[in-house]
Amino acid sequence: MRPILVPLDSSELAEQALPLALSLAQKSGRPLVLLYVTPMPVVEFIPLPTGETLALDEQLALLNETGRTYLEGVAQRLKPFGVEVETLVLEGSAGEVIAEVADERHVFATVMATHGRAGLARWALGSVADRVIRLTRHPVLLVRPRDTQTTLEPAHLHRLLVPLDGSELSERALTYARILARLYNAEIHLLHVLSLPISGLAGLEAGPVEAAYWASIREEGERYLERIAAQLREEGFTVQTALRTEPIADAILQYEEEAAIDLVVMTTHARSGLTRAILGSVTDRVVRGGKAPVLVLNPETEFDEE
Repeated sequence: MRPILVPLDSSELAEQALPLALSLAQKSGRPLVLLYVTPMPVVEFIPLPTGETLALDEQLALLNETGRTYLEGVAQRLKPFGVEVETLVLEGSAGEVIAEVADERHVFATVMATHGRAGLARWALGSVADRVIRLTRHPVLLVRPRDTQTTLEPAHLHRLLVPLDGSELSERALTYARILARLYNAEIHLLHVLSLPISGLAGLEAGPVEAAYWASIREEGERYLERIAAQLREEGFTVQTALRTEPIADAILQYEEEAAIDLVVMTTHARSGLTRAILGSVTDRVVRGGKAPVLVLNPETEFDEE
């Protein structure tokens, strides 16, 4: 069974991903893989108070042992919850190593905080989390740390939000929404944000013509949402639908708050360099501005329920 990967860096901020990861493991029966990535030392020799020096390989050995001890402690804290836990310590660049492990293990999801030990400077979107999303072919579940102490009580998901823009790519998020809705018996909320193309405005004056044009766009959006909602309801899901107008990120965040959404499931619309632009706008704003975790899928995400 595909495991759930949880990257940790020994900080309380990074550990705020644990309650959701633990909940997923309990609901699905999947094992947890706790990953600690040891950064490569930047100084070849470190002088010690004794007058001796700590060589590069000795520094790595010490850092790796520190990571192993830390992860073993976390695993012990998880033991009462009855989930299978594996610990893994590897060396290298955090983003690359996390993505490599995710793909090698064919993980169900990588559950991680958006930032960890060094705060926004280290695990912000645009660095580690951003690189993991761009490099892995598997879902990444981002948890935005709060200024509260982490408890290991499993999280609960009652309402899932799937933003849709009418594209086949955005609808791929429905696959994982279905999986999670079954696990948690959760509602699926479909949100379609209306956008009036610039070309559509050309030659239209304010008044009846513009109103009719907007009305047609709303009707089209309603039909689109109802078509998808009807299919989901036939499959036994409880579904709510909503239409909003741009800006897209603002609409998602507003609906998230109004409907008390517990998890947003969404796709990025590009890969490689272009993904940075998307993560710097809609996805980035939803992660930073909202309270709910965000499950991010990229165009190459592999879909498999096993």
